[in-house]
Amino acid sequence: MGLSIVPTVYIETSALGNVTDSSQVRSLANKLIRYMLEVDTAIQKATAIPMRSKFDRILLDYDWTPNTRATFFQLLRYVQELLPTTSVESTIPL
Repeated sequence: MGLSIVPTVYIETSALGNVTDSSQVRSLANKLIRYMLEVDTAIQKATAIPMRSKFDRILLDYDWTPNTRATFFQLLRYVQELLPTTSVESTIPL
């Protein structure tokens, strides 16, 4: 079966606390994906794992609150738009 790495990004609670409009959320989605690709490239170079052209899955971990819930789910939608062939998943705080 081989090695499967699922990129997981923990988003600090404060990261979405002051976001006020959708352009900020879209910008954050773009930065998040760019960062993930940079880290992925560095890991692949260090481990000699062949480059992949896409992520099969990504996991976003964020402890959303009633005040940040809508913003977080908007972020998930934007990330999914930018990575349409990737399964965008999230943790759910219980």
